[in-house]
Amino acid sequence: MAIHDNFVALADRLVKKHGRTVSIRRQVGETLKEAGKPWLGTVVDTQDTRTVAVFLDNDSRDLLLMLPGEADQRTTIEKEIDRVVFIPAQGLSFNIELEHQIVDGDKVWEITQVNLIRPGPTKILWKLRVAN
Repeated sequence: MAIHDNFVALADRLVKKHGRTVSIRRQVGETLKEAGKPWLGTVVDTQDTRTVAVFLDNDSRDLLLMLPGEADQRTTIEKEIDRVVFIPAQGLSFNIELEHQIVDGDKVWEITQVNLIRPGPTKILWKLRVAN
């Protein structure tokens, strides 16, 4: 048992308790629009992976301003369009990247920043900044 496994379990438990089900949409390839007509171009194939995430609203983001390494002030634009999202690393078989998207019901969020909280080789939690 790794020294940080208890943090992995804690992050997973807290996000599942306070979060909601979302999907991470990833591009997995391309296929032809029509098999016999390659000149029509291709279509992007995507795969949605269900997981649980916590979205921080504007009030709860004020708590993040107290953490070391966080920006001291937010702009008016940031207040309106971006959110911070936490996703537990436990159970994900891939790394979250900027080209992925978060699908929350009928809303699709673009990932603008990806941070992996990871002491050494142990992945604990993904902290994402998303915008719509």
